Amino acid sequence: MVVKFGNTAIFKDKKRNMMITKEKVIASLKMLKYMILGTRIVRHLSNNRYIYFTLVCIAIPIIIYWRHFGANGLSDSTDNWGTFGDYIGGCCSLILALIALVITRKMDRKERRDKKREEAAEELYNQIQKIISNDYDARHVNKLRRDAEKHRLYLSEDLYRTLMRLSDYFLQVRDGTKKENPEREEEVILRLKNLYYE
Repeated sequence: MVVKFGNTAIFKDKKRNMMITKEKVIASLKMLKYMILGTRIVRHLSNNRYIYFTLVCIAIPIIIYWRHFGANGLSDSTDNWGTFGDYIGGCCSLILALIALVITRKMDRKERRDKKREEAAEELYNQIQKIISNDYDARHVNKLRRDAEKHRLYLSEDLYRTLMRLSDYFLQVRDGTKKENPEREEEVILRLKNLYYE
């Protein structure tokens, strides 16, 4: 039901027996629009579904609280603000704690994967240096192949194939069927350094 007093329209909500002015409705819609716009911006800036989910989890209790108690306007009483804080904390703390736990686990898993990749790059780099300094010894070349196989999970397929071709090249240089090509060796070493510092 809409009641008009001059230029101000007042909506009477029969279920909750409260009066809502047109300005409050517009303000609520604007707030909702900015919240949705804010989540869109966050989603575009960081394609992370956890941020979006967190914002929605915080927005829902605020919107529900506003719908039930917003007709009275903003309170000047610190007791009311304390009650509002307890309500929001109770609604959001568990959800935010679970989200933080999931994000922490993902970050820990990523950190361990990055550490393994760094170790793989360092081990392969050191093995290539041993091969070059020991006149392309077959034992070191075979160890390079075994290490590349061992760390294959942390290497790109292209880098893995390049390491296999490099080990074949080392054996051919050792046997005298190919000439040394320091540029080829440096290219692989540079790629391993890039893998290490990623």
